[in-house]
Amino acid sequence: IEDQSISFKITEDSMQKINKILINNGISGNDIVIGIHPGGLPSRRWAIEKFCKVIDNIYEKMSCKFIITGDKEELGLAKRLTKITNVKLVSFVGELNINELGALIKRCNLYISNDTGPMHIAAILKTPLVAILGPGDITRYDPRNISDKVTVLYEETECSPCAKVNCKELKCLDIISPQEVTKVALELL
Repeated sequence: IEDQSISFKITEDSMQKINKILINNGISGNDIVIGIHPGGLPSRRWAIEKFCKVIDNIYEKMSCKFIITGDKEELGLAKRLTKITNVKLVSFVGELNINELGALIKRCNLYISNDTGPMHIAAILKTPLVAILGPGDITRYDPRNISDKVTVLYEETECSPCAKVNCKELKCLDIISPQEVTKVALELL
């Protein structure tokens, strides 16, 4: 394979809509925007409490704005995230079509995501990305195959990779610490 690039065209209408929504939520074109995607399959979700620690850690170090993405089934995750952290988060969960989501991810200076579709969109769009991978097959789903602006956090365990939708233990995700994610996020910024 000579070229692994993937096209994801963002319409001007979507970009204008996202810019308008961001401005209405107090986010200007000069602000550093960090996207958080806490959703995905239950077996691929890093703990909400860990995402909160990363948000708090980054916010202590630099002035930035945080946005949350997800589909409407993930509204509960966004509410928990917003409730636990003292940092103001702007939620786009359940509000965007795929082109608008792409425009929003493109606007981000950094995107932190579980192993899910929006993670791959960030890689396609070359948005700096911290990808938190758990049970998925790293050789098959590694976003570094698409972009060189990605840091993948992945720890192989005796039970990974697996195709479980639900997992009671989540050993592969629990190994990844908020400190690791914060460190690589700040390096990418």
